[in-house]
Amino acid sequence: QKVFYQVVSAKIVEETTDEGNLIQYINVEAAQLGLWNDIKKEFYPFDWVPPSGQLVKKAREIEIDITNLTNEYSIVGKVPNSNFPVHVNLEDIVTHNTAIIGVTGSGKSYLSFHLIEALVEKGIRVLILDISREHVKYLNHLTPFHLRQVADVATWLNDPASSLIGIHQYATSTSFPSTTADFVQAAFNIISQTPLQVGRNLPAKLCVLFEEAHSLIPEWNQVAQQSDTQCVNRTARIILQGRKFGLGSIIVSQRTANVTKTILNQCNTIFALQSFDQTGLDFLSNYMGEGYSHTISSLPQYHSILVGKASSSKKPIIFKINDLTNRWQEPVITDTNPVAVTDDNNGN
Repeated sequence: QKVFYQVVSAKIVEETTDEGNLIQYINVEAAQLGLWNDIKKEFYPFDWVPPSGQLVKKAREIEIDITNLTNEYSIVGKVPNSNFPVHVNLEDIVTHNTAIIGVTGSGKSYLSFHLIEALVEKGIRVLILDISREHVKYLNHLTPFHLRQVADVATWLNDPASSLIGIHQYATSTSFPSTTADFVQAAFNIISQTPLQVGRNLPAKLCVLFEEAHSLIPEWNQVAQQSDTQCVNRTARIILQGRKFGLGSIIVSQRTANVTKTILNQCNTIFALQSFDQTGLDFLSNYMGEGYSHTISSLPQYHSILVGKASSSKKPIIFKINDLTNRWQEPVITDTNPVAVTDDNNGN
């Protein structure tokens, strides 16, 4: 049977012979992907390791048919130098919480745009809490509902005809953690009205995306004022309780060390793009092992390590994110929720 591996790291080794000559060779570390299941389009681990010195083969182009994947899944990329698709279960992305971690320019925003579109296509609402103000530009074709104040959350969620995307941009916020907790609480108050069934959680209904999460849900030693700690704790409690009501989250950040671990530890799926933060790398090593965590700092742009509940791979897997750079353009923004203005007969 064909058991597939992928290169995790490689380095040039130089040795001196007894004759004084130099010998160079490449020392490669590889991790097992496993057996390919062409029905489910997934890798499964295989309990076998090639004997020392045995010849291994470079995998050739393999055509993979992906037409049988439904909108329960979203393809996020391919195994580098292959056609093996890497996909995620959208239900698990929400209800088991997800983190997208990487430095600026690594591709995490494009990946989050892609996941948002996939969630909307599946009929799952997305509440985007965005101090970067990027999502409203690139997702304007989905006519997002502009949430200016906390009361707008109920208006948005209670209207079945409204857009599946609601965005708040913190234009008047004096405390990011406090505003975040208020919006998440307002969403939970609506979602939690649905009666629960004994022994069953509700399917995914609402995903809260925290953009620049290190500013919205910071670690206790990163808060601007002490009262923000209680606000972060309030958000964390809601995320913990939300799963049974179909509420989950996507955490997007470039500073893992500065995001509260109370919420980050609830993320059962991790997308780790290029990162150099040692504290963050140490944290990620608990999820994927040192072999993969040491690779994060050398990942090329638009490459990621995926691990966790929603992944199509039972083991950590390196993949190249689908080319999304030309998929979104910055449109001219039109306000979908204009503020009414009256004339006071004095020209004002």
